[in-house]
Amino acid sequence: MEALSTCLGTSSWFLDSSQPTLLDSVAFAYIFAALRHPYPEVREGVNRWVNLVAWEKRVRNNIEANMHK
Repeated sequence: MEALSTCLGTSSWFLDSSQPTLLDSVAFAYIFAALRHPYPEVREGVNRWVNLVAWEKRVRNNIEANMHK
């Protein structure tokens, strides 16, 4: 998680891209699953990385909004 957090930094997308990349989709799946893991220690570990949690929420909201169009 630390490496992902550092790689993302304050950018909108990984690799400082102007649009989502393959890394964004893989990272989203990984972070999404970790935030919903049955073991609280895993969820707590992910929640330490504020930028990743905020990024996951933004991407998830974007996906959900586009599913209903």
